[in-house]
Amino acid sequence: MTITQADRAPTNPGGLPEAALAQLNDVLSRCPATFAEHVRSVFAMDHLEWTVVDQITESTPAWRPATQALLITGDLDIDGNVLVSSSQPVDDTYLVVLGAVRCRNFIVADGAAFLGAGALTAKEAIVCTSRGSVTEVVGDLQATLLDSGPGAWIDLHTKSQFAKVQHLSSYVMVAGDPTHADEDADLTELLVDEALETEEWDDLDPEEQEDEDKADYVRVNPHQAFDLLAEGKSILA
Repeated sequence: MTITQADRAPTNPGGLPEAALAQLNDVLSRCPATFAEHVRSVFAMDHLEWTVVDQITESTPAWRPATQALLITGDLDIDGNVLVSSSQPVDDTYLVVLGAVRCRNFIVADGAAFLGAGALTAKEAIVCTSRGSVTEVVGDLQATLLDSGPGAWIDLHTKSQFAKVQHLSSYVMVAGDPTHADEDADLTELLVDEALETEEWDDLDPEEQEDEDKADYVRVNPHQAFDLLAEGKSILA
């Protein structure tokens, strides 16, 4: 179901069906207040026309929303990669999931926003560093690699949420505070070369490189990672 401006009301700025609005309010009542406020502010954006679905389960190498603004009141369960970037020619994408998300890899593209009230589980990687992206999750995370910070990051509410992440590239924001893992991930070992940004390393002279660790100079290139994931590929080595 797609919501138009005519469906909106002051008490329901997103114009959601009654059942979806009741479910949204119920879930948000059990979420941190800052997350609930963020979600409600998104639904109040006048330029968005929301599509509402109960759940999505697909066996596909790569999945992305078909609309600019999508609310899933249940789970998003994809065998392949999830790309938070509308397949439509729009400048921004908003994906709100009230249930759990399960996938192979998960990436939030430039200018996109993902707000998840449940757990986010990726068999391989979660990438949250695209320019201008917003990622906020209330449930627990699970992934081999979480690429977060600097530039863009994932907002969490407790440190325990990323306890099941094996490797963290830089930091996450926990209740507004940057929180690092005990040791940053060695991306040169974890990722395929095509997903790495090596410009800073390449700018060093060979003599300088001899005294440095390449892992300190590389990061995930989210654009290249997006292209790989859109083809249904992995970014892990």
